[in-house]
Amino acid sequence: MTWREQLFLTAVALLVVLVLALIPAGSHGARERGQASPVAWDTVRDDPQATMDLSWMGIIAHLSGKEGSWIERNLEQKFNINIEPTFLDWNGVRQRRPLMLCGG
Repeated sequence: MTWREQLFLTAVALLVVLVLALIPAGSHGARERGQASPVAWDTVRDDPQATMDLSWMGIIAHLSGKEGSWIERNLEQKFNINIEPTFLDWNGVRQRRPLMLCGG
């Protein structure tokens, strides 16, 4: 083994030791810190009137997509959600999409 290989292996070993030394000893998650509380799932009830609104931007290959398609209706009915698709042309994908993603 050459001195360069020995130096490299020593550097890797020191790097591993350094990374392991930086990990805090008592971080076992929120449950052990007392922040999480158990959920009594037998008392949880689903409200069929409450829906979640989702804004969805599909892939640009399917520009012929239409609102109210079969898959959208099926997902909305099955999971109690309201999907609002956003359709963009090729220019919109390049120019508007980054702004829409940054703006939330």
